[in-house]
Amino acid sequence: MKRTRRHHSPGFKREAVALVQEQGYSCAAAGRSLGISGALIGRWKDELESHATGAFPGYGKRTTEQQRIHELETETRRLRRERDILKKNHGLLCQGKHMRYQFIEKQKKAWPINLMCGVLEVSRSGYYDWASRDLSQHGWSNQELDSRIQVIFAERQQRYGAPRIAKTLHQEGRTCSENRIARRMRARHLRAIQAKKFKVTTDSHHSKPVAPDLLKQDFEAATPNQKWTTDITYVWTDEGWLYLAVVMDLYSRAIVGWSMNQRMTQHLVCHALTMALFRRHFPKGTILHSDRGSQYCSKRYQRLIKINELRCRMGHTANCYDNAVTESFFHTLKVELVHRERYSTRREAQSSIFQYIETYDNRQRRHSAIGHQIPMIVEETA
Repeated sequence: MKRTRRHHSPGFKREAVALVQEQGYSCAAAGRSLGISGALIGRWKDELESHATGAFPGYGKRTTEQQRIHELETETRRLRRERDILKKNHGLLCQGKHMRYQFIEKQKKAWPINLMCGVLEVSRSGYYDWASRDLSQHGWSNQELDSRIQVIFAERQQRYGAPRIAKTLHQEGRTCSENRIARRMRARHLRAIQAKKFKVTTDSHHSKPVAPDLLKQDFEAATPNQKWTTDITYVWTDEGWLYLAVVMDLYSRAIVGWSMNQRMTQHLVCHALTMALFRRHFPKGTILHSDRGSQYCSKRYQRLIKINELRCRMGHTANCYDNAVTESFFHTLKVELVHRERYSTRREAQSSIFQYIETYDNRQRRHSAIGHQIPMIVEETA
């Protein structure tokens, strides 16, 4: 079967290249995280650095000052990672090398081994020699299970509880009950991040025309592109607010379009919808559900819907349940990411949220609403 060519917006390309330039990923690693070719990211990077303004409007080669700022930001990120390791190890520098080696073994999926060895003042050769020794048979089963649970917990940045870890282990072919995993997590003092409340942002008190609500809180979809939902939230940075608009496909719970800006305008929601249309090859007849915020009732947004033959539907005023699925995504985003960070700049927040959406939520996170499956896997098997 002929593969459908994927379309990527300039915003997606810039964020993908930023994983290499700002986060230290290799092109291949960034490609694996985003589900695209590493060579493609390499090409985008070359275009960006060679003034390819057609593919990256408004972006060119860094000035000397910009390069210096970039180097300082990279060094700051490295120092933060070292700080995080020291905070996590709870005084291991005062203990023997065996305990430090155990810490490195448990955290090797979270941080590079080279970095941890340097911070914990042990040699790489010493660690690898320790890791190569045979373990005793006593307690092997629990040690092996504990190690895998710790890795999954660290890989998912403390976002997975016993149900999602159990599902992951079952798909790896390991027979282990959810109750046993919960007990082992308690024994290791591993506790998933707890929820926090947040509020909605859009203003529904306006005189603009609104569309009827045909979704009626029916969030099930039989096929991709049958039903989409969209909404706006906000993230605080030291520079001020950053607003995020997303478009979600209810079939797989994948975020198919997103946009971020310092202002909450009609352009924000139009850019998110445009990304979704490009990525899904402009489907016709898709139900697009939103609240009655003024941005969604704007002439530009409604014209975009009409031109692309979408079916606009809006929930009732002051009823959060009418768009509960997208609200739930924002809730999870805030709990698992935003509330754990302090963003110095909007750019830092943009990069962090991009990675969460594209490398984690769409491609790694198990969603309970779709049977603890991963959105992109559900899409591929549709």
